[in-house]
Amino acid sequence: MIRILMVVLLTFVRPSLSLIHLNPLTFKLLTKTPSLGVNLNFSFISTSNSKFINLYYRNFCNLSSTLRDSNTTTELDPLRKYDRNSCKLIIKSGVGGSESFDWCRILTEMYKKFISHYEPPDSDDNFPTSLRLKEVDVCPGSTGGFRRVEFDVIGDYAYRLLKGENGTHRLIRNSPFNSENKRQTSFGSVQVVPILSDTDEEVVNFKKNRQLLKKDLIIESMRSSGKGGQNVNKVETAGNLLLLKSIFTQSTIDIFVLVRVYHKPTGLSVKVQQERTNTQNREIAIRMLTKLVDQHYLKKLNEKVNEIKGEDLVGTWGSHIRTYTLNPEQRVKDHRTNFETSKATNVLNGDLLPFILTYLNSNV
Repeated sequence: MIRILMVVLLTFVRPSLSLIHLNPLTFKLLTKTPSLGVNLNFSFISTSNSKFINLYYRNFCNLSSTLRDSNTTTELDPLRKYDRNSCKLIIKSGVGGSESFDWCRILTEMYKKFISHYEPPDSDDNFPTSLRLKEVDVCPGSTGGFRRVEFDVIGDYAYRLLKGENGTHRLIRNSPFNSENKRQTSFGSVQVVPILSDTDEEVVNFKKNRQLLKKDLIIESMRSSGKGGQNVNKVETAGNLLLLKSIFTQSTIDIFVLVRVYHKPTGLSVKVQQERTNTQNREIAIRMLTKLVDQHYLKKLNEKVNEIKGEDLVGTWGSHIRTYTLNPEQRVKDHRTNFETSKATNVLNGDLLPFILTYLNSNV
């Protein structure tokens, strides 16, 4: 289906057009993805054909919902598969002391207001019908404001809605913390991380792998008698377990059984020699091994979560995605889409949807 639509669109576009106005993700999708079945040979010439590019790009954006469901876009954006999940927002102050702590507070209030007053846009696309906020952690600044705030945003497609907010946010204003009321620049970082759900592959595998199955276990027993006795090593199978049980019940001397349980998938093993019977020691060993296996796979799950989260953002100059200017004039500009508004007060009061939708539409 995608191949047919692309071919139809390309019949109306000259083979040598300037791609200056194309979004980088779109350009990569068009020129670097053989799975679309379209071999493009664009050359970079003058912008005289920009009207054809704009027409083509608008038509191409109409395919966004189809492309979003394809494996192609998942290859380009590995986190796209978590679009339906709830998400975690982590807001941190950057450099700037009191002004930076206050900027972290302002950002926190902005997102809280957006979430509490959220209404889904008029669109057939996948957006949350409602959002709910759950505060997780708050670290106050040393002179007021916040150093770090973390909260969960609960709702289907919350991650898709908010993932474009991930990045460094810059504030320019006359600082109330400056004795001379000078214009000052502050930075804050917003990290948006999907919350894994029970249906995600990583969680499903975790629940599956943490269960101990008989086929994955090797159980070995060693029984040692008192003085004059002998040590006998046996690898437990269904047959020799009955033999061991018969030997133990008929024995008239003290018998101490060492049990070793080995888990083949992880290579973990446990040895137990606390009780006199094989059954008791085996039960203890399996309980201990269950905890070890659980910890093993939980560690792997946490490593995957950290991989999804990525490195911590550092709010510094040159890395900002959006600038909020309050002085000498009010203006908010997104540097990725060039969308801007002079209604900075409205934006800081939670009017973020125009910025969010513009970003989502610019990233097919």
